Amino acid sequence: MDQETTVPTTESNLPARVWDYIKSHKKLILVIVAVIFLFIALGITIFQAFKDKLLPGKIPTQQTGVTPFESTSQASIQIQTSKNNFSLNEKVPISVTATSNGEAVRAFDVLIEFDPEYLSLTNERSSPAGKKSPTKPEFEYYGNNTGTLLQVSAVQKPDISADQVFDNSGLFEFEFTPKKA
Repeated sequence: MDQETTVPTTESNLPARVWDYIKSHKKLILVIVAVIFLFIALGITIFQAFKDKLLPGKIPTQQTGVTPFESTSQASIQIQTSKNNFSLNEKVPISVTATSNGEAVRAFDVLIEFDPEYLSLTNERSSPAGKKSPTKPEFEYYGNNTGTLLQVSAVQKPDISADQVFDNSGLFEFEFTPKKA
């Protein structure tokens, strides 16, 4: 028993031992990693569910029922005609009206797509986008007709300080002429 055996130190051969263990236990390591990711995903989900209670200072979206992009009032723009049926080459008067449900309006945009094979925009006067004189004098109107798209934008004039509230208010009018049935 005079022979001395030297046992390699753990520090010198640790990376090799870890690598050998990983190679020989691939399935076990994969299961452990999957469980860790599952717990992380579960933690994120639980945090998202209770973040309003955990982080005070924010208005909880569950209590108000309104997300930042929703409004509690619904504004609307309607396109109306005087009748439902028109004959060929008869001018079809169109009026655009709006309701803002008590909310102030500073600007609006209206896009109307039409098929030029069946309708032509009638320009009674040479005004932008073929629209007749605006029915809201508090707004500056801008328009364009691409041949398939009527674009009308309006912005409240800077010298008008009063809130503009629409209650089935006429915005502008224009005319189409049917080309074929």
